[in-house]
Amino acid sequence: MISVHELQIVGYADVLTKSTVPTIVPPVFQHIKKKEEFYFPPFSIKEDMLCNPTLSTEKDFDALIQAERITGFIGEPIPAQPDFELWVDETMEPRYERMVKVHEKLKALSKQYTADAETMIDQKKIPEAEALCNKAISAHGNNLGPWVIKAGIRLFQKKKDNADMLAETMAHLCPEYAFNLMAGEVSNRLGHAPDSPMAGIASETDEDAEKLFEDVAA
Repeated sequence: MISVHELQIVGYADVLTKSTVPTIVPPVFQHIKKKEEFYFPPFSIKEDMLCNPTLSTEKDFDALIQAERITGFIGEPIPAQPDFELWVDETMEPRYERMVKVHEKLKALSKQYTADAETMIDQKKIPEAEALCNKAISAHGNNLGPWVIKAGIRLFQKKKDNADMLAETMAHLCPEYAFNLMAGEVSNRLGHAPDSPMAGIASETDEDAEKLFEDVAA
C-alpha cells in the first residue's frame, strides 16, 4: 500500500473516442519523489491508500501509450487526492473532481442523453438515437433507459438475438419480460411491431453495447 498523497496522475488506462465519453477512467499514477515508479490498475483505493497496484516503469508507460492501450496526459501531472474520481468529459478533456460530484454529474448527463435519444426515436433518427444511447451508457451504465432504447432499435432491425442479449445484460435491474415489453414499445414507435418470441432471430451480435457494459462494470 502507498498513500495517494505521495502520487500524481500522469494518464489513464483506457483509450477513448467521442462515442464513449463522458466516462470514468482508471488513473495511472507516478510517485512524486520516486519518479521512476509508475502504478497501473487494477488496484483499489481505501480511504487515502492505494492498494495492490501493478508497479511499473516509465518505459512501460511510454510503450503502452505507443501501443494505444493507455492515454498519457499532455501537460502537468495532477496531484492525487482521496475521494476523487478521474473522468473524461464530452470534449475529451480529463477532469479530476470529488467522487460524489462526478457521479451526480454523470448520472445527470446520462439522463439528458437518454431524453435526447427518445426525441431522436420519435423523429425516426436511428443512428443519432443509438449514438446518444452509447454516450448515456458510458456516463452511467446502470441507467436502464438507453439499454431499452437500444434493444428497441434491435427489434426494429429484426435482430432479436441482440435485443435478448441486452435484456439479459440488464436482468439485475429489470426482469427480462418487463425489459422486452419496454423495448417492444420503442420498436413500435419506430413503426414496426417486434417479432414474437417464436419468430426467427438475427445472427449478429451487439458487440458495441457488450463492450460498453464491460467497461462501465469493470
